[in-house]
Amino acid sequence: MYWRDFITLIYFLVTAVILGIVGWVTLSPVIKWFAPVIALGLISTGLGINGLIISGHIGKKMTQMDATLTRLEDLQKEIQKEQHKKESSGAPIVASLQAMSQYYFDYIANQERTNEEH
Repeated sequence: MYWRDFITLIYFLVTAVILGIVGWVTLSPVIKWFAPVIALGLISTGLGINGLIISGHIGKKMTQMDATLTRLEDLQKEIQKEQHKKESSGAPIVASLQAMSQYYFDYIANQERTNEEH
């Protein structure tokens, strides 16, 4: 996880701590109970928003993983097709090497795009 995923939670926690301190420092009995209750509400809200942000990131990663798995399955099918075509020639390793090198180049290009986005 990245720290930027927790920035929202940190903002809510800081605000809640400030409200908690104000609640304990003031002499009014209403504020002594009101400020900590609001602070706890802010912490709960911060946790909820932070959970939504993290689940959104996880959803994106799962989509990327699904796309990668689909590509791998397609490459596997292509390898099998090429192996069946070239069974008589006696060089099935060439098709496998070609497919794996193509997958490697696709992976490198995807990593470069990911690094450019971040």
